[in-house]
Amino acid sequence: MKRLTASLAPPKSVLLSIVQGRIVVVGEAPANWINRARAAAEQLSADGVVLDVSQLSELNLAELNYLREAIQATDIFFYSGKAVPGPEQIPVLDRLADQIKELAQNARKSGVTARFMLTGHADATGRETANVSISAARAETVRALLNKRGVAPELLLVRGAGTFEPVVPENSRTGSSTNRRVSITVSLE
Repeated sequence: MKRLTASLAPPKSVLLSIVQGRIVVVGEAPANWINRARAAAEQLSADGVVLDVSQLSELNLAELNYLREAIQATDIFFYSGKAVPGPEQIPVLDRLADQIKELAQNARKSGVTARFMLTGHADATGRETANVSISAARAETVRALLNKRGVAPELLLVRGAGTFEPVVPENSRTGSSTNRRVSITVSLE
């Protein structure tokens, strides 16, 4: 039982117990974990061990998805040539840090790992090499600012996209200022 628990690493929402000579798995889990448990049940049945996964149900990730969408809808904006956001972005950063911490905690309770990709962007002003550098610096700055607000550094990944992923065309009236940003992508694993 200890080896099985160690190899399956069940989320906190799942209980393994022995009932009448069978190993019974009860609770809610993410779909990928349930698939791993079913594969283990098939392998163990060849050895005559019964692993009953019939009482498992898929975890409802609606709350996590709601938070993920709210986080991904948030951008941190920058002034031209600057790698540090202006003071008007402080409340945005505060709210973002709270949302990231809440999502990470709820994900952990559900047996899911949340990761956050901070992608720095730049407008088309200046040389592309400088734009790639400033976009990476913007993402690193946001990571540091989120760390100061209590977000665990291992949850945050960073990359600089330069001018290659504009949110609006540069030739529009708001193109340059809208493209100077850090966007956030959330993955739940």
